[in-house]
Amino acid sequence: MRSRIFFSTTPVDCSRRGGSKLRKLKGLTTAAQRVPQTGLLPFFIKLYDEVVPACRAGFDGFIRRIAAGFEARGITVHTAQVCRVDSEFEAAIAQFEADGVDCIVTLYLAYSPSFGITRCVLQY
Repeated sequence: MRSRIFFSTTPVDCSRRGGSKLRKLKGLTTAAQRVPQTGLLPFFIKLYDEVVPACRAGFDGFIRRIAAGFEARGITVHTAQVCRVDSEFEAAIAQFEADGVDCIVTLYLAYSPSFGITRCVLQY
């Protein structure tokens, strides 16, 4: 049976919501409760990689800062490699399923409508 994975393309700042469930989950210790887990799926455009490979230079630090923001709120983060093509998206999603993530947060690393992930997402 496939796990249910929620995909979000809209950034949400849970720290601004008064009664956020995410804030309440921080620091859980009982066996019946578990820390939420998210898959962080950064993606980019293959053409940019081919034409201007140096533009990727700052991605690692940026991705780590995004992950740290979730972790500071008590959410475990599983970060995929930067994806550009179907096979990379499929591998990342399969790994997220194996890791048992509760949701996937997409991280766009280029200003472009990112329909490259659509076919992979529709399978799940």
